[in-house]
Amino acid sequence: MMRILNICLLVWGVVVFAATARADEAQFKADLDALTAAPHRLAGTPEGRAAGDYLIQRLTAMGVKQVLPLEFSLPQTRVDRCEMVIDGRVVPLMPVRPNLLANPVTPAQGVTGPMLYVGQGTLKDIDAALATHRAALGDAQTLEGMIVVIDYDSYDNWETAFSLGAAAVVFLGHGDATNPMPLHAGAPANLVRLYAHADADGTVGGLDLKQPRAKATVVSHVVWESTIGRNIIAVI
Repeated sequence: MMRILNICLLVWGVVVFAATARADEAQFKADLDALTAAPHRLAGTPEGRAAGDYLIQRLTAMGVKQVLPLEFSLPQTRVDRCEMVIDGRVVPLMPVRPNLLANPVTPAQGVTGPMLYVGQGTLKDIDAALATHRAALGDAQTLEGMIVVIDYDSYDNWETAFSLGAAAVVFLGHGDATNPMPLHAGAPANLVRLYAHADADGTVGGLDLKQPRAKATVVSHVVWESTIGRNIIAVI
């Protein structure tokens, strides 16, 4: 009888554990969906504020009695305009992290030049891309003055593009792309580094950025502004 009772208790425990695990998994997914709904959660931005509000609500619902939001002032970037214009069509872009305090910005009219996709950005890739550009559009011996499109997961080869005279670098990525190397420098240099998010078909705004172009313009207007950030402390 005791053995049967132990078996019953074991089965009951497994059922309860499985049900709890399913509930925890569902809540985890709900939390994840809520906290990744926006492109980012940077401090001092509406997206960061919304994420903090959600955390406060969840902690309170979990029974935490002391949830303490502590606000502080901080500088944060504001993007007024960031895009590429090709043949009159506008492609949305995003600025990459500043080099210390130097945002990746262009003059008001933007930066204009030939556009070239260089894949992973190795010297071999660059030579092959220049050959393709010459065959399609004429003379192109170097990257001098060009808008260079490079794969997001190209390590630090974006530095090579700038060292060879690129006027701007546009990282072409998708949701699964990662890069183990930083895309910013430790010096306050205004290197125009922007990001283009490719759709499922590989295009950005309906345009294939892997095709060489005789002319493209990138515009990046990013400024610093004073904002209010927030730390959230829960006392358990």
